Amino acid sequence: GIIIRRKSFGKFLAFATLKVLHVESDDGAAINNDESIDGIEIENIRDESIKVLKLVFQRKSNWWNSQFDDTFPTKNSLLPYGAKVRAVVCTRDPDKMSGYKQAVCSWEILVHPRIEAMKNAACGGRDDCDEGEGVLLSSYLESRTAEYLKYNDQSNHSNQKHSEKTIKKKKISTEETNFLSPSHHGDKKAKSQRAKLFARFLCDTFGPDLLKQHNGVLDIAGGKGQLSVELSILGQIPCTVIDPFIRGRNVDGKFLPNKEIKRIKKVEGVIPQHIARYFKRNEECFKLVEQCSCLAGLHPDQPTEDILDLAILYNKPFAIIPCCVYPGLFPNRKLISGEAVESYQDFIQYLLEKDDRLQTTTLNIEGKNRVIYLKL
Repeated sequence: GIIIRRKSFGKFLAFATLKVLHVESDDGAAINNDESIDGIEIENIRDESIKVLKLVFQRKSNWWNSQFDDTFPTKNSLLPYGAKVRAVVCTRDPDKMSGYKQAVCSWEILVHPRIEAMKNAACGGRDDCDEGEGVLLSSYLESRTAEYLKYNDQSNHSNQKHSEKTIKKKKISTEETNFLSPSHHGDKKAKSQRAKLFARFLCDTFGPDLLKQHNGVLDIAGGKGQLSVELSILGQIPCTVIDPFIRGRNVDGKFLPNKEIKRIKKVEGVIPQHIARYFKRNEECFKLVEQCSCLAGLHPDQPTEDILDLAILYNKPFAIIPCCVYPGLFPNRKLISGEAVESYQDFIQYLLEKDDRLQTTTLNIEGKNRVIYLKL
């Protein structure tokens, strides 16, 4: 079936509603008269009558197969809207809260909407693109939003979000909003401040003269280029942003907003360049690393380890502020002790164990604030 609604409550409980596409019995035979199957209901959604099946995922239960623990949807993003899935289900006694009768024993995603959206938006919509090229952000977001809106009311969703934000604002005092927990990513103002402070750290640690050498700083997974903008303003340092998402362009064809370009021109800085690519261990990225003065990553997510490894390989100075750990995406990471890398502290230790020359410090910023750097 196709996921049309979902809600995860963490490590042990989740719910999903599927649009039923196909049903099989225990012996694998297709069941055509699935309207009569216990648990399948008919719902009218946006003038369309569809058959739906409401499922509960319950870890540590008698029906959940523990061999599939690595697939358990511990967060909403693991139950993506529009995903085509195959689920093995059994009937349980419905609880009073949800009333759901069908429990998931095991499941798998057959077609992931994120992957499909990335394919459709790759290379700005061109058909003749190479693997690893940029992704048109507007097309990607439009595709993902369409999957949600097929079966969900946007107005109700917006009102719900607005109510949740209002409640949160009442609960958080002005003192608490200065610096929240280390896992909080912060709002736009906080992100802007984070880029300024990290840019200052880079200039103070390595010096503008070093950062200006060769082709300048390589700002990896740099998103909207905030770090590169601040480096250009602070020290007239040339930067190249490597990020797969192609965002809206201004009238001059630059990837930065016009207001940021005006800020840079005011101090006679260098307009950062943008390469719409994933940062991977390939010849193109090797060449970029070889020709840069320094590598930088401000919460670069998946490329974090690659930044560190390639900087050491090419004997380049670098500084990164690691963020997400992704233990499911990188299950083979091990500490020297042999323990798996699962927590943020594990990840920091894992990276530091790669070279004795590595140093670390913290910045006074919202979100993850631990810096790992190499000063040659």
